[in-house]
Amino acid sequence: MIHKLYSAYDLPVDHDVCHLFEHLVIRRFLRAVEKSGNERAFIGELHGTTSESSVFFDIAFFTRESITLFEKVIADVKPFDLSMIHESVVHIEAEMKASVAIWDEAELFRQLARCQKDFADRRSIKPKKAIKSTKNPPLEIDYQPEDFIDFTLTIEIPDASTQATAAFFCMYPILLDLVRSACFDLAPIYFYQKTAAPFTKDDLAKTVTSANLRTMLKAVIVTIRLC
Repeated sequence: MIHKLYSAYDLPVDHDVCHLFEHLVIRRFLRAVEKSGNERAFIGELHGTTSESSVFFDIAFFTRESITLFEKVIADVKPFDLSMIHESVVHIEAEMKASVAIWDEAELFRQLARCQKDFADRRSIKPKKAIKSTKNPPLEIDYQPEDFIDFTLTIEIPDASTQATAAFFCMYPILLDLVRSACFDLAPIYFYQKTAAPFTKDDLAKTVTSANLRTMLKAVIVTIRLC
């Protein structure tokens, strides 16, 4: 796997807008992966972190093509779609167990555009010094953990053969990635477990055969238990 870290410190907006920017970049990248004809669950690992007004993207991809695509996305300063913003907001609500209100859409677009431009500038040889926004925050977060529920998702293959069991132990992270990918657009669910497969590209090529994958998908059972 190919590991890289992308970061920008002290972006010119507050934490909540930076956090939304982090989610939007990841969502835009995953959409780009789909448009390129790839399965987004199989690209490797992509984790975003926001601390105060600093944003970090930690990636571990199987191919350099995925890295090139990600770098193209983070250099893209085209405005985010409003629908994508709302999709990202509900995922942030699930992650933080809070309600998020957008008070000023126009100002939110301006601040996100500043994040995009500043993040792109930070990757240049001579980054420009950013001036912090003095506008009122366009987002408001109200923590309401009682409005959210936790659930446990279990993936298993009952009465599996020895060969199927061995294959399952190698492939269950991929199955979890598939579930996470399938839920990503359908529901505001935040998964706390890292689900990317900790294998090299060669390992996957040897272990994940079409026959094994068909066996897994036919026999697998997914159960959901409310906590």
